[in-house]
Amino acid sequence: MQESPDGRLRAQVLSYACTPVEGEGEYALDELVVETIASGDRWLAAEQLQACGGLGAFGLETLFWSPGSRLLYYTTAREGVPDGCGFWLRPFSVADTRTRGSRHLGGGVLSPDSQHLALWQSADLVVWHLDQGEIVRLPIAVPDLPPGPIAWAPDGSALAYLQFQGDCQPLGPSHLVRVDLGSRVSQPLLTSSDPVLGGLDWREADILLLWDAAGQRWDYDLAQRRLSRVP
Repeated sequence: MQESPDGRLRAQVLSYACTPVEGEGEYALDELVVETIASGDRWLAAEQLQACGGLGAFGLETLFWSPGSRLLYYTTAREGVPDGCGFWLRPFSVADTRTRGSRHLGGGVLSPDSQHLALWQSADLVVWHLDQGEIVRLPIAVPDLPPGPIAWAPDGSALAYLQFQGDCQPLGPSHLVRVDLGSRVSQPLLTSSDPVLGGLDWREADILLLWDAAGQRWDYDLAQRRLSRVP
């Protein structure tokens, strides 16, 4: 159960056990309920029907409220991962307590200051402010390749992401892109077939951490525009 920052609302996921459905097998149900504390008024923000014994990513979970208490963020993948293999980011959804509507936002990552999300929406990279909603939308750098992992700069001023082919492992060539959020400009940094890069992190201002298909670590120096293998 999570209470909103202004203390007016609380959100709770109600999980109902597996129940036989004639001719259909067993199903469980999750409901995300938002309640006005003073009045006790409640509304159903989201629900999810789950096939018991199935695989994949499932389960509703509240994540956090917007600072202004209007928006509640949650995921539809509390546990598990999608069937099969390949790159995946946990999805975010949002419930608007004013309109009482909900929408799926896409898979993404939270910014270092916990005020923004960087999300993939089809072939667009979207930056979403937790109170204001969408503030930046940019097309993916290589249109014929799927989106890959996203990393925030430590100060939140930029993003980096990878694109590559392959389902169960990265296949080349891989593309590394930096996005300056001030200018809203996407800058391709590197195209590499050897190594094929499939993992990404950004912990130091001028250094990107990368991993190839074999798990070997590489550093990309943003100032020198140089990729180096880490011993």
